[in-house]
This record gives sequence, C-alpha cells and structure tokens, in this order.
Amino acid sequence: MSEPWFEMPVVTEWQIKTEGRDTTISATYIEKIRVKLREMPSILNTSPDILNAMNQFDVYIAEKERDAMEEAQARSG
Repeated sequence: MSEPWFEMPVVTEWQIKTEGRDTTISATYIEKIRVKLREMPSILNTSPDILNAMNQFDVYIAEKERDAMEEAQARSG
C-alpha cells in the first residue's frame, strides 16, 4: 500500500509594493510541494483507555469554555 500524499502550494517568492500609506503584498512564484503522510494515527488502533482519556479531556475543555463564556457574559451584563 502506498502512503497517502497531496500537493501543497508554497509561496517561495513575494513582491512587496509600498505607495504612500498603502502596502501591497503579492505572490510572484508558487511551488507545489508533495507532502507524504506517514504513520497516520488511526482511531481503530487506539486503545479504549486512550480514547476515554481523549473524551474526558474534550469534556474538560468544553466545560472551561462554557465557564469562560458565562463569566464574560456576567461581566458585560
């Protein structure tokens, strides 16, 4: 089985023009670089303990975000 890959455009040369207060930046040369993905993590190969820990961390982050939003609303309201 071959490794998955994709081509990614990368700007390798820029042109910067300044006229008064206005600055224009434009790409003058773009290369396409082939990116290969190796050893992609798979949820199928992940142990239940790790999946459970990932889920618990996601819940923790969601709770912190909710608390921060509630605190911000309480301060502004």
